[in-house]
Amino acid sequence: MTQRELKIVGASAYQIRHLATTELAKLKQMTQLGNQQIIQAKIMKGQTRYLNKEVRQGDTGITNNYPRLLGRQGISYH
Repeated sequence: MTQRELKIVGASAYQIRHLATTELAKLKQMTQLGNQQIIQAKIMKGQTRYLNKEVRQGDTGITNNYPRLLGRQGISYH
């Protein structure tokens, strides 16, 4: 191989490595973003369950930390 051919092969190898590294970084970012979305969805699901439980318990007279909700339901909280 000539010097020029070696440079072309070297440049191609660098480009391939760079492309592979870039693609891996993108995949890692997408995975992290996906994991963050899953965590946020789980948190929101847990909060919804907690709020639903609070409202259900309030209906049975156990507790209710949402007096405005009671007011909207026509229940006096004063």
